Amino acid sequence: MAAVFDGVSLPTDDAVEFGPFRLDPARRLLTKDGAPVPLGDRAFELLVVLVRHAPGGVGKVTLFGHVWPGVCV
Repeated sequence: MAAVFDGVSLPTDDAVEFGPFRLDPARRLLTKDGAPVPLGDRAFELLVVLVRHAPGGVGKVTLFGHVWPGVCV
């Protein structure tokens, strides 16, 4: 499954590994060397968007639409 923000499709099911970390959006879980890393909801959503757009970066509209939908920031 993928979420679409500002015309950009963001995969939501696939886990991503980077360094000692594993980000699993479907399970809403971040681990480091297999141990859970506690993150708040907004921090988790922000990390998902940034990781999915690495290394190119993410635009403001896409970032705000995913992390702060409907909120004027």
